[in-house]
Amino acid sequence: MDKPIRDHDPTCGNDRLQSACPDQITCAEFALGAARRVAIALRARRLLAFGLLVSVGAILAATLTPNVGGLEPLPGNTFCDLTRMSLGPLEELLSLHDEASLNVLLFLPLGLVMGLLPRSAGKVALLAGAIALPAAVEFLQGLLTPLNRSCSSADVVDNLTGLAAGFALGSAAGWLWGRLSRTGE
Repeated sequence: MDKPIRDHDPTCGNDRLQSACPDQITCAEFALGAARRVAIALRARRLLAFGLLVSVGAILAATLTPNVGGLEPLPGNTFCDLTRMSLGPLEELLSLHDEASLNVLLFLPLGLVMGLLPRSAGKVALLAGAIALPAAVEFLQGLLTPLNRSCSSADVVDNLTGLAAGFALGSAAGWLWGRLSRTGE
């Protein structure tokens, strides 16, 4: 039986998320220090840069840290589960207790921040990277077997769904904010 990597921290939520919580705190500390430089590079507000860094850090902490007591690797020589290549059932996506909905929620903040960023070449490059991120994460999960994680095409679809929904919400909010601030002048 595997020993937990970290003791359970009640401030970090349920046991499934316990290994990611200390990594997310470290991520937030890093983001505080780097937000100014990122904001300057993107010509964006520091809060948006901070949100971008925390979102990416949370994704990496939640997906590329060892999964203690998680799913067993897929049997046989299968590298990646390709059984679902489309959106999951709506009831799964709306349930907060299902892996599909958690995968959507994981990428929602990143999409939201990306949608709020001002138009620039940097935003286009970041968006391209954000779109590639779910596939890269799943590839690494399949490749790095000591993480005790499994690669799944369903996770990529769910992550991209969260990214797209967040981007749509962020873009709409940014457009509305721009309209409201112009009418107030």
